[in-house]
Amino acid sequence: MSAGMKKAQDSTSNSMILSDTSRTNDKQPCSKATMRHDVGRQTLIVWSFVILSGILWMVFQKFRFLFVMFGNVQESEVDGVVIMASGVVAVLVVLVAYRQFWIENAKGVRSIHCTIRLSSRQSLDWRIWLYLFVAVLVFASVGNLFSQGFQGVLGVLGWPQRNDGAQFGQMMDGSISALLAVGVAGPVIEGVLLYGIVLPSLERYGRIFAIITASLLFGCIQGSITQGVSAMLIGLVLGWAASEYSVVWSMTLCAFYYLVVQEGISSFMTMLSDQTQNVIQYTFDVLLLVVGLVFFVVNRRKVTDWCASNRSVKHAYQGWRSPLFILTFVIFGFVAVTRLLF
Repeated sequence: MSAGMKKAQDSTSNSMILSDTSRTNDKQPCSKATMRHDVGRQTLIVWSFVILSGILWMVFQKFRFLFVMFGNVQESEVDGVVIMASGVVAVLVVLVAYRQFWIENAKGVRSIHCTIRLSSRQSLDWRIWLYLFVAVLVFASVGNLFSQGFQGVLGVLGWPQRNDGAQFGQMMDGSISALLAVGVAGPVIEGVLLYGIVLPSLERYGRIFAIITASLLFGCIQGSITQGVSAMLIGLVLGWAASEYSVVWSMTLCAFYYLVVQEGISSFMTMLSDQTQNVIQYTFDVLLLVVGLVFFVVNRRKVTDWCASNRSVKHAYQGWRSPLFILTFVIFGFVAVTRLLF
């Protein structure tokens, strides 16, 4: 009996180490039309949030005086409160409507797959969380290096060099409500929308495909070229964390990055000269890139095994040919270029 118990324990241990790769057996074959339909359906969920939050933002702006009169909110904090309120209300409406109508209507229809997953799949200790946060920093450094290279190309072409992601920070500099909107509400909203709905709904076509698609949408809706690339790269780590563990851990990683790195360290860096900031930032980014490359080389076998176990089904990437998915990148790409040039 002891041998049997030991064998069962070993089996359980191995299943945890392999991160439950048996889930990949649930992947289902699909046609090109089905892929375009399902990716378009998930993109429509994102658009529902974007449009609804925009409408709510305009409505709340019209009645912003109510926040000051009855909400005891200072005028300088109203913008952040309005952004948080519109985003939170919009994602709650989308979440309730999606669960109540979309999933209920999809039951029994094989070609439609709608899922909401906010719970944990397996426990995550602090060491793994720390590794994931370092991975976020590594991918963020790649985004920073891209931003520097992109600005350099604009300079060579004679175009005005602007930080297309700095406008929001300048508009609400020093606002506590803005900090909460970006560092707390933002990660929660994006986590629920992209990694709690979109990602699990597409996982049956392969977890790699689901993670990349959710990350592409995450980067696209930033409406910024440099921020979009950084968000897409960071989104790969957030998506893996949500798929492997829980969307809650994905939210905490994103929130911690924004609050500690983007706000905390960046605020400290502003006390230094521009030249010193550039040297420190560039050195830090290169070191993180080297760390990421070393980690990949050391763990390349595990990485390739995971990719092989979670590869996408045939025709999966045909879903990116969905008209709504393409239109999303066209519209937000236009917004990003406009912000950059004007």
